[in-house]
Amino acid sequence: MDTSDLFASCRKGDVGRVRYLLEQRDVEVNVRDKWDSTPL
Repeated sequence: MDTSDLFASCRKGDVGRVRYLLEQRDVEVNVRDKWDSTPL
C-alpha cells in the first residue's frame, strides 16, 4: 500500500485527510518510511 499520502497529509497538518485515511482507507498509523520514520 502506498502511504505517501498519509505522510504528506501529516506534514501539511491536514487533520481531516489524516482522519479519512486512517478510518476509511484503513492505513496503518505506525507505518514506517525508508528512513524508519512514522507519519505522526
